[in-house]
Amino acid sequence: MERERKIKLLFRRFERELSKREDLSTKRPVFGSGDPASPIAIVGEAPGRKETELGIPFVGRAGSFFIALVEKVFKRPRDGFYITNVVKLWPTLPIERLKTRPPTKEEIEFFLPLLKKELQIVNPRVIICAGRIAFQAVTGTREFEHGKITELDGRVVVCVYHPAYILRRKDRDKLTRGLKHILGRLKRYQGSPSSRGFTGPQTGQ
Repeated sequence: MERERKIKLLFRRFERELSKREDLSTKRPVFGSGDPASPIAIVGEAPGRKETELGIPFVGRAGSFFIALVEKVFKRPRDGFYITNVVKLWPTLPIERLKTRPPTKEEIEFFLPLLKKELQIVNPRVIICAGRIAFQAVTGTREFEHGKITELDGRVVVCVYHPAYILRRKDRDKLTRGLKHILGRLKRYQGSPSSRGFTGPQTGQ
């Protein structure tokens, strides 16, 4: 409950900062959701149209597909993870029907301190980064490699392809295989401080 209270307070304070900005494409932030006490956090790039409508991360076509795979592989329900994005606002092109674009360097830098504070509060043992931007934001490195597992500040950090990339390539099995391989490798971290208490698949929280 203490982590949940801190997370809500963090987001409330940040909303006040957003209200002062005139240069943002939208002012409907999509903050993190799920269990702030979970040992596993999922970090994506930015919300899209559906996420902005519902105010929940990873509920659009690509996000829902990805979460369904993670639930299946880890045998843990959606609310057993903490789920968030690097950028909390939908990055859009200024056309009549808003269209998603990649977040800018300035947008990433603006939201990065919030993500860092968020992860400090949640303190997950494992962070799954969905896509290059998420991995670079979390680790500070440009060396993205699907399936790569590294340790950072006592945590295990995993990077996988962005779900939209997998859907475009129509290669869902590749991501499924990758996640299963990652899960198998994560078990090797049982003795490390970053994974202590992480026991792999769980059926509920």
